[in-house]
Amino acid sequence: MDSESAATTEVVGRGMRRIVLSDYPGQLAHKLRHARIAQYEQQVAAQAAMASAFDQRRREYIGGLKQALLRLQLLQAWQQWRRVARLEKSLREIRAYKPAPLQTSVEEMQAQAGSEAECRVDAFLASALGERWTLIAGYRGPGGEIDRILIGPYGIYAIEIKGNRGVIESDGRNWWAKRYGRRGDLLEIKTLPRAPDMQLLKAATPLQRWLDKNGIEQRITTVVLFAADDTRIGRMDGSCADVVTTLDTLDLGLLFDPESDQERLTASLRERIVRLAVKDHHHWQSKRQRRRHAVPLASATQARDGISRTAG
Repeated sequence: MDSESAATTEVVGRGMRRIVLSDYPGQLAHKLRHARIAQYEQQVAAQAAMASAFDQRRREYIGGLKQALLRLQLLQAWQQWRRVARLEKSLREIRAYKPAPLQTSVEEMQAQAGSEAECRVDAFLASALGERWTLIAGYRGPGGEIDRILIGPYGIYAIEIKGNRGVIESDGRNWWAKRYGRRGDLLEIKTLPRAPDMQLLKAATPLQRWLDKNGIEQRITTVVLFAADDTRIGRMDGSCADVVTTLDTLDLGLLFDPESDQERLTASLRERIVRLAVKDHHHWQSKRQRRRHAVPLASATQARDGISRTAG
């Protein structure tokens, strides 16, 4: 499904509804993979075309060689033979060369890891939550994307999903992942390019304002969730997210009591929140599409005006 296509809805697991608005990591990984494969296929095709061209020239020189021999033009025949020998050597080298498949880029690996992490979270929630819950995937508003929005009887949860591995730590401003060896020796410290709590807050704040504007008096709980199976949370100072955890240690009871009968959000109110979130996503999606369409139009207008001024 294209990242800008209409929403799709399905019932998964124990009855949880899943609404997919976009799938940026999956689409990006798919796009990069196909671009990598296409580039490799172009190299193979270019090699085959070169070999074919050299072979055609070799055949032409062999024909010239035979004609020179029939006419007893020995010097010309010797020159043609040398050309044929050089071409045959080049042809052997071309055919011996095998284009190597391109290595997966860091960007593709990150996109694939992000997509797999989101799938793991979806599967976990689908196995734990029933029909009173709705999971919105890929909401995109003016502040950016929220990987998952979970709406249920006990609240609204904005979830930022990460696929980083190792020990995750933060000093309140910067985040990093530490990788350790089997003996406990530190192998690598990788700084996360963006602080996930701030990234989530930036995306969730406009959605919170939109819900407030529409009379929804329910605060959005922000959750930064690391989904890799070999990730754990280390020192965490000053995070602005309400919850920072891993999928393996996620305790749904810390967020809500799934066995409780006391609902803070009624079924009708939950449905209204879902509709508002989806409507907001489509509103900003439409604005993004209009901006994209306006750029080529503006460029064409500028080019036309430039030609007019030149002609004048």
